[in-house]
Amino acid sequence: MARHRSIAASLAEPVAPPEPATEPESPAPTARKKRAPRKTAPPAPAAEPEQDDKPRADPPRILFPPQGQAEGRVSLKLHAEDMRAMGEAKLDDRVDHNQRIRAMIAVWRANPRFRTQVDRLARTSPKGLG
Repeated sequence: MARHRSIAASLAEPVAPPEPATEPESPAPTARKKRAPRKTAPPAPAAEPEQDDKPRADPPRILFPPQGQAEGRVSLKLHAEDMRAMGEAKLDDRVDHNQRIRAMIAVWRANPRFRTQVDRLARTSPKGLG
């Protein structure tokens, strides 16, 4: 059987201070060879912008009808999750629902890729309110 010392006896023994930690010796740094400067091609001359048949897209712009002359009014029923998301966004940045939807329409009008995605989703989604 192994001998067990009492706890009181082990506490009464003086404790030696821990030895200072020594860092392992790092190898001496080696001299690096210097690289020759890279040879780069001279900058290409500025090319004439090509005339595309496609017109350049204008940045999105929100259109407002003149005061009292609105062309039309749209009523929209939203899912509870969409309404919650719109409400949270309004709390975050104080942009009301009408302004946010006008901004979405402006991006839809100005960005062909976004327009294609929205149109594709609109064509494939179920009709009606479920």
